[in-house]
Amino acid sequence: MWRLLMVLLILQWNARSLIANGQEFKKVIEDKEYKPHIICIQETWLKPHLDFVIQGYTSIRRDRQTGNGGGVAIFIKNEVTYRVIELGDEHESIIVEVFLKEQSIKVINYYNPCNRLSMEVLEKVMGMGNQKVIWCGDFNAYNTLWGSNNTDHNGKVIEEMIDSKSLICMNDGRATRIDVARGRCSSIDLTLVSEGLAGICMWDTWEDSTIGSDHYVISCKIGMDVNEITEDRIGRWKFKMANWEAFKYISEVKLQELTLNYEIEDVDLYNEKLCEVLYNTAEEIIGKSKEIKRKKSVPWWTELCSKAIQDRNKAFKRVRRTYIFHNFISYKKEQAKVRRVIRAAKKSYWRNYCDSIGEKVDVSEVWGMIRKMGGFKRNPGIPTLSSGEGIAVTNVEKAEMLAGVFVQVHSNDNITEEMKINREESKKNIQIL
Repeated sequence: MWRLLMVLLILQWNARSLIANGQEFKKVIEDKEYKPHIICIQETWLKPHLDFVIQGYTSIRRDRQTGNGGGVAIFIKNEVTYRVIELGDEHESIIVEVFLKEQSIKVINYYNPCNRLSMEVLEKVMGMGNQKVIWCGDFNAYNTLWGSNNTDHNGKVIEEMIDSKSLICMNDGRATRIDVARGRCSSIDLTLVSEGLAGICMWDTWEDSTIGSDHYVISCKIGMDVNEITEDRIGRWKFKMANWEAFKYISEVKLQELTLNYEIEDVDLYNEKLCEVLYNTAEEIIGKSKEIKRKKSVPWWTELCSKAIQDRNKAFKRVRRTYIFHNFISYKKEQAKVRRVIRAAKKSYWRNYCDSIGEKVDVSEVWGMIRKMGGFKRNPGIPTLSSGEGIAVTNVEKAEMLAGVFVQVHSNDNITEEMKINREESKKNIQIL
């Protein structure tokens, strides 16, 4: 089922460790009435053996291979169709193509760990193609063009790329990073978009809180139609309570009625009637559970967590408004308290659940709780498919592409002459029988 939305919402944020600040970020996303379609994170500080999941989103990660820190990730809403174009090898970047109603755009998530930039590096990250593009990243570049007090080498390189690639910097001069230790602000997180997108973009920063990082969350709203593939959250069959003898008897009776009352020669029509009989009988005898409700991504969240964050945000506003050493120390204490309270709440929730486990607890329920605590959500959707014939975005296009591949695989062109002869002889024997 398709749902048409008029605005594409992209968030970008230098997290300074999703392990430390990710749980609070999950809660922030969960509380948003209008969920972002794409979330670009820099400095994830994740390693391959560490999982981080936002419920309702698919993650694409490029973890730093050597050393600590770094890493980038893109979280894409499950209902949005996309394909991964490239995971950076030499550079910390991810490129995805997002398919909208009538066109597609390329989203680049990039992190520069204070390296000296060059046009060759940025062109290599950007790749080939003339489609519309959105850069989201921490470039560690200073330029008066986007609100810095001075222009450094990296800032000049970014300005050169903007001119040569017909890009527009959406930053409006507001700070994107705050150094609470010194009370200084800077603008090093940039959003660069193609000229054709600039007129329909709205750029903003969430200045109320940095969510434990030293970078603000940046939002970019783009006035483009977004097709979301929504799944009907129907109930599941109650197989454990099914009366299989009754199901067998009623099915046989209805199938006999179908055979006696209808003379159906069309195989497809007969198959449709057969499936209808079995489905209606299953609904009558087996039944379904009620509609599945969406689960919380952070079920262990408590009022103490919210209160700690409120106190931390108040301390952050004080240190931002009037920088004195006392306010800075107060903010750091409140920040440490937030992380301590969140860890304690998660640990307490898990311990209480473990204490409630008895001998008769279903194993599936235990694994369900483990996935719930980790924020895992099964996504049965099929990603965007591609072949020599093109790209399949909708479910119908995917089905047609898969059917074409199956036809090619099972074609007579893929078997030997001897097997072809045997196949023809088998067909003749079946017709005789």
